[in-house]
Amino acid sequence: MIAFLLFLALCVGGGVITLLVRDRHAAVVATLFGMLAGLALLVAAAQTLGGDVWLLPLWQLPALGRLTLGADRLSAWFLLITALVAVPVFLFSARYLRHYAAQYRTAGAASIQLFLLASIGLTLTTRDVFGFLFTWEIMSALCYLAVNFEHLHDATPKAGLIMLVASEAGALLQLLALLLLAAHAGSTQFAAIAASAASIGPGVAWAVFALSFFGFGVKAGLFPSMGWLPRAHPVAPAPASALLSGVIVNLGIYGIVRINADLLPVAMPAAGVIVLLVGAFGAIIGILYATIETEFKRLLAHSTIENMGLVAMGIGAALIFRALNQPVFAAMALIAALLHLLNHSIAKSLLFLSAGAVDTTTGTRDLNALGGLIRKLPWLAGTCLAGCMMLAALPPTGGFASEWLLIQSLLRSAELAPVSVRLAFVVAGALMALTAGLALSAFTRLFAMAFLGMPRSPAAQNPTPLPASMRWALALLAAGCIALGLLPTYLVAGLGTVVGTLGLHGGGGALVPPFYAPGSALPGDFVSSFHALGAQLGSSFLPPPGLVLMHRGGTANPVVFAAAPAYLDLALVLGLLLLWLVVRVFTHARKLARQRAWDGGLPELKPQLTYTATGFGNPARVIFSAVVAPNAAHVEEETVARHFRAAIVRTERQPYALDRWVFGPLHGGARHIANAFAAMHHGKLNGYVAYALAALLLALGVSFWI
Repeated sequence: MIAFLLFLALCVGGGVITLLVRDRHAAVVATLFGMLAGLALLVAAAQTLGGDVWLLPLWQLPALGRLTLGADRLSAWFLLITALVAVPVFLFSARYLRHYAAQYRTAGAASIQLFLLASIGLTLTTRDVFGFLFTWEIMSALCYLAVNFEHLHDATPKAGLIMLVASEAGALLQLLALLLLAAHAGSTQFAAIAASAASIGPGVAWAVFALSFFGFGVKAGLFPSMGWLPRAHPVAPAPASALLSGVIVNLGIYGIVRINADLLPVAMPAAGVIVLLVGAFGAIIGILYATIETEFKRLLAHSTIENMGLVAMGIGAALIFRALNQPVFAAMALIAALLHLLNHSIAKSLLFLSAGAVDTTTGTRDLNALGGLIRKLPWLAGTCLAGCMMLAALPPTGGFASEWLLIQSLLRSAELAPVSVRLAFVVAGALMALTAGLALSAFTRLFAMAFLGMPRSPAAQNPTPLPASMRWALALLAAGCIALGLLPTYLVAGLGTVVGTLGLHGGGGALVPPFYAPGSALPGDFVSSFHALGAQLGSSFLPPPGLVLMHRGGTANPVVFAAAPAYLDLALVLGLLLLWLVVRVFTHARKLARQRAWDGGLPELKPQLTYTATGFGNPARVIFSAVVAPNAAHVEEETVARHFRAAIVRTERQPYALDRWVFGPLHGGARHIANAFAAMHHGKLNGYVAYALAALLLALGVSFWI
């Protein structure tokens, strides 16, 4: 608790001091306070995850109840993610915010980030209804200010307003859900609400689920309310974007889990099916747009939609398993979801900061205008590659373990009885498989178009050097991507205790057998067979539980699934070293000479003739044209060589799918109704008298019927 209070003091005090110092020193001062606050929050989260659960009653408010702060292991997991993102983000901001100094007061952006970090911590530790809603509103307002920092740009105010309106619409649904729970419990305290949950009827339970899921789903960017994300990210500063996708959207997931797995555990399998399918459809739509997007930050925003969909799939699977009395499977699915949430936060923060670094050094985020940056900015290219591999679920990063575990959790649906539920899992699994393939394509395209090939613009030819503080911030996050892939078993074992606080026990032990622990409950012949395969490797210097992720079955099928990410990473490194040695020996023995590459007989290969991000994503655009519905907005021809007269440059605009499917029809229907009412104002007195008479007769008829 002391560490958390220190975190709040550093954030609030640092924010005030940042506003008072001279503008040229503000970013450095905010960086110092932000990094110290992040470290204090890291200590607080680690202590709570270790068992130091605390509760701090505050003030008693008339008619609103007592305000209370507290942290359990669930909130500590989200605090841990927040701290791991905050430290490198503030380090990156020290130099990044300087390029705004000519037009904006950087002290404002720096102080907003500190106040925003404090509001996030308070939201995650508030243990009563009104305190939670109050801190949520403060967080939303500060988030709007952070996104709207570059308010002189035409697109920024509109994007910020859309984000704020969406957030407030979601907050209204959250308010109704929490008021229903508080009214039933007769108390605003979360502990009292959880204690009275067993007596809530099915009608109220369904209302609370629907209101909380779709209300918090707005902040998480879940289907169908994710349209604000690709609008807000491109206009926000890079540190704000990193906090938005690395931390803020996690609060929506936190709210969904807190209400539907803790305060009022969902007992209806159909509710879990809704969460599962909403996540699946959101994931596939998000990655489709990421595959064809050419603006760096907008591409990453769509990827955030995809990954939040994957997390929602894990939560939905956990709710279904729990409702059907499969607590171990439920724990496994929720562990996979929370692990993927951590992996996504680290990788997405890294890539949004990378987008800011690319913008700072080249002046553009258009992938069609980049290329070849790996030669001038190898540090940036290497760190960005780690983030791309993480989000493409490739080893040796943590994304491989979490997505693999999520897929395996979905496959446990084969042991469920209801056919309709299994069918929902089949649909979700198929969409997840397609999502994974498109994610690999999207991030291969992102890295290749930005860093490989030849520069396609003068800005990409001569990028400015990247400051040291920005390089080290990116390196910290890239190292996190690799570290999360090396030892995921320790995270899974820790998450077993986190989901255990929600009544889902046994998930950690079911996934990480204690191969290292002496005298374990595993059968001797079973353990010895895995020891022969290397499961005991590292036992002399690594603590329990071991390095193998595995789920045990029955006698006929003793191993349902198993993987060892650490061993896979080791084999990958050894394979690459062996390949390097073979190539080195071969080239040295043959004394090969480096010559100019053949370029199709052209006197000079022009950048216009090379592959672009638009061309790379065109197959996905053609195949899924029914979803993205591209419209050609501009076509031009350019002479590029003597025998190659024209390069066709095509610019396309994609109307957002949900605008066409959901919000467009709603908007059209509302306008139609409004026009019908407007037609009633015709200026004729007799008509108005008839309206009054009709209203009177209707009121009398309703009163008699009641």
